[in-house]
Amino acid sequence: MFKLEPHLTEVLKGSATTFVLKMFGMGLGYVVISLIAMRGGAEGVGAYSLIQSLLQFLSLLAMMGMNNAILKYSASSVSNEGLSKLRGYYSFSLSRAVTLSLLVAVILCLLSGPLSHWLDGGEKYQFYLYLVAVALPLSVLLLISVEVLRGLSEIKLSEWFRSININLLNVCVFLGAGLVLYPDPVLSYILAVLASSLLCLYVLYTRLKGVTAGLLCKEERRDYLAVSYPMYVTALCTYLLPHSAIFIIQYFLKGSDVGVYSLCLKLSLLVGMVLLVFNTMLAPKLARMHVCGQPMNDLIGKSSLTMTLLSAFIGLFFIVFAEQVLALWGEDFIRGSLLLRVLVLAQVINSTFGIAGTLLNMTGHQSVVRWASILTLIVNVALLWVFVPIYGIEAAGIGVLTNALLMNSVLASYVYFRLDIKIWPSVRLLNV
Repeated sequence: MFKLEPHLTEVLKGSATTFVLKMFGMGLGYVVISLIAMRGGAEGVGAYSLIQSLLQFLSLLAMMGMNNAILKYSASSVSNEGLSKLRGYYSFSLSRAVTLSLLVAVILCLLSGPLSHWLDGGEKYQFYLYLVAVALPLSVLLLISVEVLRGLSEIKLSEWFRSININLLNVCVFLGAGLVLYPDPVLSYILAVLASSLLCLYVLYTRLKGVTAGLLCKEERRDYLAVSYPMYVTALCTYLLPHSAIFIIQYFLKGSDVGVYSLCLKLSLLVGMVLLVFNTMLAPKLARMHVCGQPMNDLIGKSSLTMTLLSAFIGLFFIVFAEQVLALWGEDFIRGSLLLRVLVLAQVINSTFGIAGTLLNMTGHQSVVRWASILTLIVNVALLWVFVPIYGIEAAGIGVLTNALLMNSVLASYVYFRLDIKIWPSVRLLNV
C-alpha cells in the first residue's frame, strides 16, 4: 500500500493549508477578472493582464534572484545566530534590489511614451506605465519579504501575502470605487500592491524585532550573489515562458486576444497550482534535508506521484468542460477553448516533473536549471514570433506545451542520470 513517511506527511499537511489559501486567492483573482470582463470585455481583461504581467516581470528583473536565494538561506536560519545572519542577508537583498528597481522605474518613465505607442494604448497606457514605475520598488520589497516568511516556516502568512492580500484589496477598492464612479482596474491593482507591501513589511518587522542584522563579509556577499544569479535567470525565464506570449500577442494581434489568452492561462494555473502548493513546502524542506545529508528519494518519488494524480484530476475537468467554463466570463472568451485545453495539458506535465527544478535549485545545481531555462525560453520566443501571426492564440498554447516537454525532460533526465534520483517512485518505494 502507499505508505506515508514523516517528511511527506509534513509536506502534505502544509500543502493542505497552502492549497486552501491559494484557492481563496485565485478565486478572488477570478472575481477581479469577472468584474473587468463585465464592464470592459476581453479588451479590458487584456489591458489589465498586460500591465499586471509587466509589473511582475520588472519585479523579477530588479530582484536579481535574491527572493529565491534568501528562501534557501532562511530555511536553515532557526537559531538566534542564524536569524541575525538572515536579517543581514535580508538587508543586503533589499539594498541591492530596491536600488535597481528605482533605476528601472526611472527608465520606464523615460520610455513611457514610445512604449505606450508600441502597445497601441495612447495616453491611457502611458499613465499605466507611470503607475507601474511607482509600484515597482514596493513590489520588490513584498516579493522578497514573502520568501523570508516562507523560509521561516510562516507558511500561512507568506501565502496570505502571496496569494490573497493583493486580490482581496483589489476587489475591495474596485467595488468601493464602483459605488461612485467607473473604477480603473489597473489603478485599483496598483493601490493593492502598495498597501500589501507596507503591511507585509510591518509583519516581517515584528517577526524579526530584536534581531540585530549580522554583518556580511565580502566572501558571504559574493557567495550569496553566486547563488542568486543562476536563480535570477531561471526565475525570469520561467516567468516569461507562458507570459511572453502576452506581449507578442499584443504586438501581432489585438487586445481582446490578450484577454482571451490571459484568462485561459489563469484558468490553467488552477492545474499548475498543485505544483505551486507542493513547492511551497518542498523547497525549504529539500534545502534542510540537503544540508543535513538526509536521503530524499522517497519524498521526491511519492510527492511526484501525488502531484500527478491531483493535477490530472483537475485538468480532466477543464479539458471536458472548456467551453462551459469560459462561457462564465462571456461569449468573447469561448473561442479560447482549444487554447485552454492545450495550456492545461502543459500544466499537468509541469506538475508531473516540476519537482526536478525545485530539487536542483535547493541542492546547489541551480546553474543546470538556468541553462535549461535559457534554452527553453529561446525556443519559446522563436516559436511564438513565427507562428502567432499565422495561427493566432492557439500557437501560443502549442509553444507553452512544447517548452513544458523540453524543459521538464532535460531537468528530469539530469536528476536521474547525475544525482541518481528518480522523479517517479519505484514499486519498492510505494511499498506495494
